[in-house]
Amino acid sequence: MRGESVDDVELLIRNRERPDGVSISVNARPLRDDAGELRGGIIVLRDITEMKKTESNLRQTVQHLQEQAELMETIFNCIAWTPIGDQARDVDFACPASALMAPGACS
Repeated sequence: MRGESVDDVELLIRNRERPDGVSISVNARPLRDDAGELRGGIIVLRDITEMKKTESNLRQTVQHLQEQAELMETIFNCIAWTPIGDQARDVDFACPASALMAPGACS
């Protein structure tokens, strides 16, 4: 440490015992005397490995849910609706099953 401050710098540290690594967040501040001379520093290291894994899992879940929503929209758009009075009911499934593999095909 050379007198500068560090905020939330993320490091991945690997070794033979932890080949997948450990994610660490680093914060640091210089310690100065009354005259402003550098006398030392304080560094805080925080293990954020589990937080990073949780973030990754959340991103994957969001992606999966977005794909499911697109599929549901495709299915909904494939149904031909005919109004009957104040209600609507499905009368025809307007696209082949193969179109369900390409979202937006029946829109």
